[in-house]
Amino acid sequence: MRAALAFVGAVILVAGCREKTAPQSTPVSIDASQPALDAAPAAPPPVDAATGELMVTNHCLSCHSREIIEQQRLTSAQWSKVVAKMATWGSLIGPDSEKLARYLSDRYGPQSGPWRPKSSDANEARKAIEPTKDGPLAGGNAALGKGYFAANCAVCHGADAGGLVGVNLVDRAQLFRATEFANSVRTGRGLMPPHPITDRDAANVLAYLRALR
Repeated sequence: MRAALAFVGAVILVAGCREKTAPQSTPVSIDASQPALDAAPAAPPPVDAATGELMVTNHCLSCHSREIIEQQRLTSAQWSKVVAKMATWGSLIGPDSEKLARYLSDRYGPQSGPWRPKSSDANEARKAIEPTKDGPLAGGNAALGKGYFAANCAVCHGADAGGLVGVNLVDRAQLFRATEFANSVRTGRGLMPPHPITDRDAANVLAYLRALR
């Protein structure tokens, strides 16, 4: 009798186990508004033309001609290296370096197609760099020009005029185009602010810079 009761109890236990259902898993909800963990970061927006050209004017054209920049066809990585190099050479680009490199890459990258130089007449090209008459800027005093340069120009162009933040001023064609030189000083160029130099001071500075050849 005891054996029979034990057998019946075992059958009931097994049947009860079979009737139990597996626990239901809780569905995982996915918020589509959240970015995937492995998603690539969004590309930064393009730099607008006005901002880009202002940076080029302030940080590139004070040393380089526009034609030098326009003929480049560099990748994004190459432009980044060029901008970083310019910073080590005295450019004050600072926190805008990444933005400038991005603008140059978008504007003058491999996707821009071949650069086509503008044609010019040989006579016009020669006239653009040949010496002109000094006029009222003639007969400057180099010793006085050296003092003026040290007080007003050397902080950017270097004590020997070899260039720091400003460009090298030694043996440049513009030194023999006196009116053009004085106008550049008076109107400013790139990051160089306008400076109200007189004809006499300009003549003296020219005499000093010409003597450095």
